[in-house]
Amino acid sequence: MDGMTVTSPARTAADAARTVGRETAFELLCTALFASSARDPRTSIAAVQHELDALGSARGVRAARALLPLATTGCESPAEARSLLHMFDLGYARPQQQADFRDREGRMLVDFFWPEAGLVGECDGLVKYLSVDRGDGRGAARAVIDEKLREDRLRALGLRVVRWTPATLQDRGAFDRLLATAGTPRLRG
Repeated sequence: MDGMTVTSPARTAADAARTVGRETAFELLCTALFASSARDPRTSIAAVQHELDALGSARGVRAARALLPLATTGCESPAEARSLLHMFDLGYARPQQQADFRDREGRMLVDFFWPEAGLVGECDGLVKYLSVDRGDGRGAARAVIDEKLREDRLRALGLRVVRWTPATLQDRGAFDRLLATAGTPRLRG
């Protein structure tokens, strides 16, 4: 690429997944697999699996392979990926990701949704709340208001909403208590 030798996205994801810590590996895998309505994923689970197979028994391959069944195309951010990995580790049911809801005002995508509990989970990155003023003196304030109104719209559809930030994920016990208190479905205790 531009005269430089590079690895494919699948090989890059495979190498990263086998050489970094488990949480970071999962974040990188999900980032490489993320697909939105605006773009296709950079790679696929099958392509990463192929690269891992080609590496045979190299260091970290077994650990990387163990993450593949958990990896998903639905994590829009590393914090969402880490949230999902913690959910799996804590025994929660796999949520739908980027679930689509609509009301009279339009479309709303949510990070996580457990239909059996009518529960929406939102991992709030703080960038939108700490944004630079847009020139009207309302940048961050407008983001907070818009998010509050969006949550009100979800509640009006009969849904419950639980929110957390990346900082919450630093304490797995606190994250577990938050999800349990919200009534998040579990596969195991």
